[in-house]
Amino acid sequence: MKKCTQKEIARKTKISQTAVSIILNGSDVSHIPLSTIRRVKKEAQKCGYFAKADKLKKKVITKNTHIAWLIGDSGSVLPQQDLSGSHYYFEFFRGITTVLRANNMQLYIYNENDFPNIAQILRDEKIAGCIITVDIKPKLLKEISELVPVVFLGRQSDHISADTVFPDNGNGMHCLMEFLTERNFTRIGFFGLKPFNYFTLTRWNAYKNYLTDRNLYDEELVFIPERIKGGIPEINYFAKEAFTYWTSRNIMPQAVVTMYDGYAFGLLHAGVSKGICIPGQISVAGFENISAGIYTNPALTTIDQKKTRMGEIAAEMLCERVGGYEGKSRKFLVEPELIERDSVGFINVNTEKAG
Repeated sequence: MKKCTQKEIARKTKISQTAVSIILNGSDVSHIPLSTIRRVKKEAQKCGYFAKADKLKKKVITKNTHIAWLIGDSGSVLPQQDLSGSHYYFEFFRGITTVLRANNMQLYIYNENDFPNIAQILRDEKIAGCIITVDIKPKLLKEISELVPVVFLGRQSDHISADTVFPDNGNGMHCLMEFLTERNFTRIGFFGLKPFNYFTLTRWNAYKNYLTDRNLYDEELVFIPERIKGGIPEINYFAKEAFTYWTSRNIMPQAVVTMYDGYAFGLLHAGVSKGICIPGQISVAGFENISAGIYTNPALTTIDQKKTRMGEIAAEMLCERVGGYEGKSRKFLVEPELIERDSVGFINVNTEKAG
């Protein structure tokens, strides 16, 4: 069988080899149309091409090498402790530790309480490399990068050059919106809270751009108030306010996508308290694939960001850096997956009702 190469994919899709290389090597694709990205990835999958992100096989066999992971949660966390209670960190943890164990490396986890002394900690613990999943002040970040190789996981920085692993939030939202419009939804709302961060802003922009390009964007279907204190009670309160806002104006969306799964849970809860049937009267979709979404009633349709794979790639790149790789910094975008469950129905074009 003929080997599938980037050149061959470029020939078959009639897209420049430079663009194909950018897409398949996980570089920044923000300037490339989503339709082009999807054509290239579809052809790559069809012909059996494997991107570089799946070919990082070099292993560093160094006994008891110590790797640090900097996270945002408070309270010191030791390597043997269970992170299963954290929906944000656990899948990263699973991917990171799988790769580090294969390379005879040990993981030490530090949080914001440790940051004032982190440089000394890295020296004392003989840390060989660092994965960062939290925003860090530029001065401290530079100090860390001068001590050990750094890989960003779900974060980035303009202050140092380092490898980065990101979920492709824009493409994930595009897939979700495509799924909804294929089910004949045309009035699609959005629920979240300001301020946006990098990820939620990317999701919001992809939502708005998708609908605007199809002349379906309606600002009245958007409910994004300012966050006050944060937390689940506040989300639940604003979810009820969202339904009040839409029903009082007689502009109920057919479906609502949310900033992330927690906001979708709030809408499901508010729907029960207000007597709104989901998905019978309105469909709801989340973003992030929190494990609790399997157990909600109805089970939540969402986007899985492939965090375990992200953790694996971050650890693989760091292993390469610890092993002496000195190439240019790399950015890998991990493609998400639509998880279809029961919270999204469909629109019968003959009756204009969700089913």
